[in-house]
Amino acid sequence: MSACNSNSSSSSSRPLIRHMPAAFAENESTMMSNVVLKVFFCALLIGSTLSASTRSRGKKKVAKEINICDIEGRQAPIYCYCDNNGLRNATDVNCLVLNRFKVDDTIWSYFVSQIYVTKLALTVRASGTLDYIPTDVLRQLKHLKIVVFQYAKIEELTESSFSNISSIVEINLSRNMIAVLKKHAFENVKELALINLDDNRISEINRKIEYSIVNINETIKRQMTD
Repeated sequence: MSACNSNSSSSSSRPLIRHMPAAFAENESTMMSNVVLKVFFCALLIGSTLSASTRSRGKKKVAKEINICDIEGRQAPIYCYCDNNGLRNATDVNCLVLNRFKVDDTIWSYFVSQIYVTKLALTVRASGTLDYIPTDVLRQLKHLKIVVFQYAKIEELTESSFSNISSIVEINLSRNMIAVLKKHAFENVKELALINLDDNRISEINRKIEYSIVNINETIKRQMTD
């Protein structure tokens, strides 16, 4: 009986021994499948994120390329006439300010689309208002030589309004209701040869500004006599 029981016990335990490797193999296969699926979904997620990021950068790039000479049909507070409407081809840009807009308005960034402009004129219509100088924009236009502002309401020409704009040769600020000139308004404008401040409300000019303007006028006189 003991032998029989021993054989019975031995034979009943053998199937378990034979099937254990198969069970392990099945579990291992399932685990590998799960790992592959996880890797696949992670790859899809990363690809989708990169694609969305690329599209986002592309949209931002397009926004930066809006041409200031070609904004017809847009609800813009300013409209510009250019000697050449091609992107980065204009040298003479004349703009009409139709409505009031702030110094940090995104439309100012459109002027970079005409980076080679040498003359920029802004004339304010009766419906519009301009009470500041867009200094940051002027500094970005590295080829700018002539700047004209007319019929604006720039009561105070603040410090650094035109400072460190090394390319400018002529500034025309006639008829802008200017009453106050700060002393550093024309600081370090080395190529400046002419400033027109006619028909404003200036009652007193800071000595430093007066000295700078006198030097400019003396330079012009010497050039004319040479």
